[in-house]
Formats: sequence, structure tokens, C-alpha cells
Amino acid sequence: MKSNIKISFWLNSAKTNKNRFAPIYVRVTDGQDYFTMTTGKYIKPSDWNKKTMKLKGISDEINSINEWKKHSN
Repeated sequence: MKSNIKISFWLNSAKTNKNRFAPIYVRVTDGQDYFTMTTGKYIKPSDWNKKTMKLKGISDEINSINEWKKHSN
């Protein structure tokens, strides 16, 4: 049986904390089965690129999170 696993990331703005940082969530889908969880990473919503599912910018922290996300796929 062939498996078709999809991994997607998004910013959950509804869970923004008192410092106005929102958590990045990940969803892993295999056919109709899926699970969703937080990555434990919090960012400013203005730094998130929804289309590419990663952070905008070039700071050390942004590069670190984007690299971590890249290796999660």
C-alpha cells in the first residue's frame, strides 16, 4: 500500500499570548487520518509567510526556526 503523507505548518493566531506571539502548529496527514500539534515555537504574526509556511526575514532566530522546519519535512 502506498502512503501519501503531507506535512503542513500554520500560525495559530487564535492562541496569541500576552506578548503578542503566536504558536506555529504542524499537521501531519496520511490519507484521511491526521494529527495536529504545536511545534513549541512562538513568533510575531507579522513575521509569518502563509504561502510558503515559513518565517520572513534573515535574523539568526528566523533562520534557526526555518532550518528546524525544513528538517521536519
